[in-house]
Amino acid sequence: MHKIIRISDAAKTLGISRATLYRLVKSKALPEPVKITPNGRASGFFDFQIEQYISEIENKSKEQSC
Repeated sequence: MHKIIRISDAAKTLGISRATLYRLVKSKALPEPVKITPNGRASGFFDFQIEQYISEIENKSKEQSC
């Protein structure tokens, strides 16, 4: 079962601002957040999406250092 990470928590996990997080979504580096509530006011990311993004950054960092 995957957990949903709220937007503010995802930004803290990545060490970026909410504005930067939204820029990453706009540039398609991160997927669109999922709506948690029916009215769409609360949204977040699945935990695996944030973990995948971090893995991609780590892989790019390793490639550049070689």
